[in-house]
Amino acid sequence: MALLEKVTRLIRDNQLITDRDKVLLAVSGGLDSVALLRIFSQLKGRFNLELAVVHIHHGIRGSAADEDLDFVKCLSHDYNLLFYAKKVNSKAFAKSQKLSPEESARILRYQAFEEFLQKLKFSKLATAHTASDQAETVLDHFLRGSGSLGLRGMQKKRGIYIRPLLELTREDLEQYVKENKLIFRHDSSNEDLKFRRNRIRHELIPYLKEHFNPNLVETLNRTACIFSETESVLEAVSEKAYRSLVSLQKKNEIIVEIDGFLGYFRVVQKYILFRACQALEINRNDLNFDKVDKLLSIIAQKKVGKRIDINQDFQLSIDHDGIIIKRKASEQIPQMKFDLLDSNALKFGGYELKWSITKREEAVEFNKNRQIELLDFDKTGSNLRLRTFHPGDRFIPLNFKGQKKIADYFSDRKIPHHLREVTPILESPAGIVWLCGHCIDNRFKVREETNRLLKLEIKESSNEF
Repeated sequence: MALLEKVTRLIRDNQLITDRDKVLLAVSGGLDSVALLRIFSQLKGRFNLELAVVHIHHGIRGSAADEDLDFVKCLSHDYNLLFYAKKVNSKAFAKSQKLSPEESARILRYQAFEEFLQKLKFSKLATAHTASDQAETVLDHFLRGSGSLGLRGMQKKRGIYIRPLLELTREDLEQYVKENKLIFRHDSSNEDLKFRRNRIRHELIPYLKEHFNPNLVETLNRTACIFSETESVLEAVSEKAYRSLVSLQKKNEIIVEIDGFLGYFRVVQKYILFRACQALEINRNDLNFDKVDKLLSIIAQKKVGKRIDINQDFQLSIDHDGIIIKRKASEQIPQMKFDLLDSNALKFGGYELKWSITKREEAVEFNKNRQIELLDFDKTGSNLRLRTFHPGDRFIPLNFKGQKKIADYFSDRKIPHHLREVTPILESPAGIVWLCGHCIDNRFKVREETNRLLKLEIKESSNEF
């Protein structure tokens, strides 16, 4: 099959582009990207495409990189295509973020791509990755101990990013460039064996091809395809499971029903965790093999109150109502003193408290909603404070005669541990007035002799997606 027809088939089979798409071509000036530019210039009419070229100068290789930029600029003009470029300082970024030179360059490159795509309103960005690149990627991920996500390698389509040459080998493109007498730039850094990727390309793969499998590139690409299919199934199964198990989903908190979770195979459990963490924007890199193994072990124990950090921002804990994945409090919630006569609302932690003071009418209607309470204002007074639970706290629950530890009250009603820590407690100089959202203290209830009513309403601050 002719090279152009092979690329056309890949594009159509994988729906990489549609008629009249605006496609940015990422061109470094090397052999692969020059071939990409030529191929798309030939396919432009076939798909009614609007094309432009983007080039990223990584701030390394000195004058050679400047010459690359000038070369791609001239090449773009030869094809009558608009040209866009950006210079970045990948060395400084690598140092500040403690990244490898390759990773630093990749991150800055894709950040620049995003900027151009949004600014120029292009619908796709095409890169020149080949089957040879895919083989290197899969082998590199295998050596790092990646799971199926890593072993599936690069995808032909990832959002607006497309890789239309991913079924062509580097040898295919070398032949194409030779036949079309195309000129390209040589990047000396691609030969530098201090870079891991180059050692894989120039040393490991040739050795494996010579001594173990002459068709290694094809084999590794087939492996990527198998793992891609496996990953798709796992993602679909875990997505359905996740939706059935989530009992609460907020911006910074997710609760997953634990018994149902444990009913799935362990590999599906992992992917349910991945899905939950994705919803909370937890970086997948924070969920390495050992971390996930520890998380699953704690979940399997079902020991209420057990907790473990996922990363510096999020924590997983086990509670009565399931698996809690929640952002850790940045600091201890301070107590808040206030005067009811100075305002009628305040915010405390993740809650909002509102109140009003009125003269008692003949009939008093009590609300069954425990987030709304009526109290005797003359008993509470106007000077109150809000705080959270302290060990040893006691109060007299409504219609009780004796004191009860709040910890025992929580336990009797199976209040989840993660809620006990943040539940506001309203207190007057005379003692605890209201375990907010749960129960008032009997000493402050409305009685026959009550003259002024204090109406309180508490609700969680908006934390929904």
